Amino acid sequence: MHSSALFLNASEAARQLGVSAKALRLYEQRGLLVRARTEAGWRVYGPDQMARAAEIAALRSLGLSLGQVA
Repeated sequence: MHSSALFLNASEAARQLGVSAKALRLYEQRGLLVRARTEAGWRVYGPDQMARAAEIAALRSLGLSLGQVA
């Protein structure tokens, strides 16, 4: 796995993005966000996933639905 300093768990990622961890899971379920997993199976978000999640959150804050974001 990559340097763990570059990867955040779901709650840390959500806090940085200003969204809920549930929202991140929803983005993943809808195929909008692909996250990595640790060897133990925990969701982790690296720089690419954080950039994409921030983009999704920004579009949602503008009033776009997840369907429109997709």
